[in-house]
Amino acid sequence: MSRAYPLSGALFLGIAGGIALTRGSHWGMYLVTVSYSMLLATVVLGTWSIMLGIEQPIARRAKKNVK
Repeated sequence: MSRAYPLSGALFLGIAGGIALTRGSHWGMYLVTVSYSMLLATVVLGTWSIMLGIEQPIARRAKKNVK
């Protein structure tokens, strides 16, 4: 759930950048660049946390709190 917000934000920035580019604004390229950078950083950090097993203890603690 923690990666859903940055991924959604990057998606909407990319869409807004695409719309801006089709309307002839040079700012669209900046929005697309920020969108791509956010996506890349989110995927790399998510992969790194899965590889190190950081996500598993958080999920275990959440399950203990539910019971």
